[in-house]
Amino acid sequence: MIQLQKWPFEKTGNVQLRRLNSYLVVDEATNIMEYSFEVLMRLLLQGREYGVGVLLSSQYLSHFAPSGGDYYGQPLLTWFIHKIPNVVLGQLHSLGLPAANVGDVTRIMTNPNHVAYYSSLNFAGKFIRGNGFWERKQD
Repeated sequence: MIQLQKWPFEKTGNVQLRRLNSYLVVDEATNIMEYSFEVLMRLLLQGREYGVGVLLSSQYLSHFAPSGGDYYGQPLLTWFIHKIPNVVLGQLHSLGLPAANVGDVTRIMTNPNHVAYYSSLNFAGKFIRGNGFWERKQD
């Protein structure tokens, strides 16, 4: 990663953004988070500087707060939370989503397919719907 080009910040209003050229996608991330790999934490903390983003996916929010402390909650600033039947408000708050409320919890527990609670860059969460690949228009 450190051999990649460092990209300058791009200012948009009061927000400084970085360019992302590639992503590391980890499905069922709980299988590697339990080992607290230093290289994964380095990617989470420094990857944006080199245009590298990390997507971690897991079935339960509790997987992002492994025993031994909140190892992953701090660097994860963008969340897409799909249907989770047993989510509680305290979990959302502990993951850095302080604007979440009881109504959001109820809706997360019953989200239909392709709907997610989205929060990023200190943005108070809202519900969004993504399109399935079969719904995309072909050019």
